[in-house]
Amino acid sequence: MKRIAVFVLAVAMCFLAADAVPVNALVPGNINASSSKIITDGINNVAEEQAEMLKGLGLFFGTDHGFDLHRKLTRAEAAVLIVRFLGEEKKALEQNSKHPFTDVPAWASPYVGWLYQNKITNGVGTKLYGSAQDVTYEHFAVMLSRISIGSDDFISSGVGTEEERRFIDRENQDPPGTDFFRADAVSMLTRFMRCTYLKDQNEPITVAQLLLKKGVFTAEQFVKAGLKVYPVTYSQGEDGSLTARLEGVPFRKSKLTGINGDTSYPARETPYFYVWKDEGDATVLYRMDCLTLEADEVTRWTRENMPKPWHIAYFATLGGKDFLGIWHGDGVSLVSSDGMKTEKLAMGKDFGIDSKQYWEPYIWSNDKLVVTVDNTVFVITDNNVVHHVLQAGVTFVGAENGLAVLYSEKNDPGEIQGVRLDDWTITDTYRVPPTEDSIYGNRPLLRQYWGQLYGRGGAGIYGEAGLFTVREGRLERVTERPVLDVGFLRIGPVGAYVVLSHEPGSPLGSMIYEYDGPLLTGKDGYAEIERLSNDPPHGIVIDSIQGADSMVFFSSRTGVGMDHYDVFTYYPVHNSEEDHMGIVVMSFAAGRPEISFAEHDQQWYVLQEQERLNALGYNP
Repeated sequence: MKRIAVFVLAVAMCFLAADAVPVNALVPGNINASSSKIITDGINNVAEEQAEMLKGLGLFFGTDHGFDLHRKLTRAEAAVLIVRFLGEEKKALEQNSKHPFTDVPAWASPYVGWLYQNKITNGVGTKLYGSAQDVTYEHFAVMLSRISIGSDDFISSGVGTEEERRFIDRENQDPPGTDFFRADAVSMLTRFMRCTYLKDQNEPITVAQLLLKKGVFTAEQFVKAGLKVYPVTYSQGEDGSLTARLEGVPFRKSKLTGINGDTSYPARETPYFYVWKDEGDATVLYRMDCLTLEADEVTRWTRENMPKPWHIAYFATLGGKDFLGIWHGDGVSLVSSDGMKTEKLAMGKDFGIDSKQYWEPYIWSNDKLVVTVDNTVFVITDNNVVHHVLQAGVTFVGAENGLAVLYSEKNDPGEIQGVRLDDWTITDTYRVPPTEDSIYGNRPLLRQYWGQLYGRGGAGIYGEAGLFTVREGRLERVTERPVLDVGFLRIGPVGAYVVLSHEPGSPLGSMIYEYDGPLLTGKDGYAEIERLSNDPPHGIVIDSIQGADSMVFFSSRTGVGMDHYDVFTYYPVHNSEEDHMGIVVMSFAAGRPEISFAEHDQQWYVLQEQERLNALGYNP
């Protein structure tokens, strides 16, 4: 089923006129899937569909064998691809510009000449372009960066990242070379379309806007081809109307003015979003079509029936009804709407689920929408809305696979309970004494784990009280070890959890453990594997961890002033020859380059940190 998301897109500010404010975005499906190694947040990452879009715009033709995405690209072919993408193929063939390279075949010469004359390529030597060489990730990214900002800094231009370069280009590994394929080139060009173009411009525009300005395609052509790949964003003008844009390219303006938009970030299955407008002593709620921006009135509220809202967010659609959260001066309300009328389900002081964003105060669990208003838990399905009132001292923590998790402070020690969402019966109870050395006070903090990576399920609930998961309708405690962060590894048939923990008496993350599930280990329970100890102390204050296939990446974060942070990225690796865990320093990102890079570059910091760890015995 196609999933659509609506969210605030702050970065779009760079591409909008001064009188426009970004409101939200309609996001296409398949944002996590990819047949390339280059993933861009918020867009469709299927390389085949990206190639179809570029073909529809006349920017990518493929070969006699189709798009041929799963083979490498020579530097000569890359020249043709980039010139064609920029809409300069006709000019390049007509001009047939000169270049100093002696190794360029006749069919590629006009393209290489155009790139050379426009200072986009210098070749690989004084008289060599390197036509037959495989183009590397870095070569391709640098050429695009020169186009957009006139600099080789492909990281600052937004074209690529150092992590991608290290992963794809393997010049310093055995065997050397690059794993940059045509699929990766297509994905990078798709990302490039949304990058900022600064050269020869009074104000920044996107590359898509540049190509539109050059007449490479029309706005209608771009929208028709790009809707399956790029998000539609909405900006608001001074008159309160909305303008729909695709990567900065405007294509529709609403007739309705003076409106407030839905800036929520739900997983949406509907082709519309909600906006509202104040009219005298009433609030008018509208459904607005995501593409045409045509609006239909849903309902009117007087101040007697509903306080004036300052924010309205869409949660979900179930049983033909949309469920909305409304924030107003007196608190919050939960309402449902079928497009013709609304029903107020609850009013209270606040939505009780502690989520990542205030406009996401809900949880999906086994096709059930769970929303809490104060001390009441609403369980919403296609057929019914059921509510459960929590007793004093009981907190709703989260829900996973049809099971709610409650924490009760009524007794000492406290209790963590698993409760079935279907009938609200208790399945499991765990006693949890308060943790005096918790960085969050003297109660066992619990957090909902949101990462449903690879479609294999999340780790459920975690915090100072340990790690809990739901299996076969029961709440299981995986470990009592305090857990600061959770990642997921794609290992074996069910995968494994990795957790960031700390030593007793220390609130700072320092140790990483892996927990293999029973289906993987064949044991009754979970097997704990030490991925990284703190013996001897490695001196890294670990801020977060992330699982990637079988590898665990972790990061430190050091404040450098003005809310900026220097970040090192590492991964632990087992040194089989010496039988100990080593640490590889992958990258360093300067929070404030004027401070961090005063004397040295990125690589210097990486090498210095690696030498420090090696001296402690963490040599990889």
